[in-house]
Amino acid sequence: MLVTTLFGSPVVNNYGLKIVRGEFLPAGFALPLGLKDLLLARAAGRELGVPLPLADLITRHINDSIARGRTDYDFAGFTQVIREAAGLPEVKR
Repeated sequence: MLVTTLFGSPVVNNYGLKIVRGEFLPAGFALPLGLKDLLLARAAGRELGVPLPLADLITRHINDSIARGRTDYDFAGFTQVIREAAGLPEVKR
């Protein structure tokens, strides 16, 4: 219901499918690029005095992903560390 109503954007639908299918290669937007953008957003947030807790959390997940050798994964690939933290296996296809 959500993807056909409120969250029915191509970005949400495409990334949702990548996450479900574990399709992170080849990367359309690699994790290091996502990290760069998040670091810029967090710097802007600090400058403006605006907390960005979700950006902080995703930054940690991306750093963990890169530390685990997933540098070439698509941005959605950071979700693998969330799966692993939950005790679920990595999705590989």
